[in-house]
Amino acid sequence: MAESALSELVVWHDHPSGIFPAGEHFFPADRERLTALVAALRGDLSETYLVSVAKLVSRDEVVPAERMPLRLTNLRAFLATHHSRLVETLGHERVRANTLAHGARRIAQLRALGALDVIVDGQVAELARIGSENWRPQIDPWAAVPDVLQTANVVDVEARRESGWPLTVDADITDLVLLAAHCCILPDATGIDAPWADELDWVSFPMSEEEEENGLPEDVVRVRPAIDTEKVEVLAFAEASLAPGGALLRVHIMASEEDA
Repeated sequence: MAESALSELVVWHDHPSGIFPAGEHFFPADRERLTALVAALRGDLSETYLVSVAKLVSRDEVVPAERMPLRLTNLRAFLATHHSRLVETLGHERVRANTLAHGARRIAQLRALGALDVIVDGQVAELARIGSENWRPQIDPWAAVPDVLQTANVVDVEARRESGWPLTVDADITDLVLLAAHCCILPDATGIDAPWADELDWVSFPMSEEEEENGLPEDVVRVRPAIDTEKVEVLAFAEASLAPGGALLRVHIMASEEDA
């Protein structure tokens, strides 16, 4: 049975999750917007930072004054242009229903685990807020954009050097790209059965910048944005004249351990 693009989307404490349903789906989409999104992503994946190892080895956390979120200039411009579609999508009644059900499950789990009353009460208050007539999701798509220094800090420099592995790390922008993809389809779009899909000329979204890692200086960690292929197996689009919008968006989201 065809599934809604919003069937798992939840906005809890203003944080989106389940942005697309797990599994492989084909959604009618706007060809021009998809083309623009792929071009924006290709431009931003080349954004590169070389972080001095000396700046990382002596600290556990990055102080606020030194934070450096990824710029992602092209994705920012794309989402600014199509912001109204994202607002419409997140404000859909299905998202509210999903979120209410999610909140009720979360509260029941916390109570079953014997969580402190103050923790449970906070979740109950959030559930009541979402259930109010005036609730609208107020997410900031950029709130979770990776910080360059924090990302570089996850690299175990000594272990990498001993193993001969390059000092490189990807900054995960998967959720941001998936939110942008929602701007290319109608809210609550329903997937279609596409037995002829393999015959289409698919354009894959780039997942990361393809470049040799040889030649990097030994005293830096290279940081670059990427889509996590352990979360998204396929993200692509193809022209399809019979589909509303002239294209199909192909999304294959890997099931999480919670879904298994």
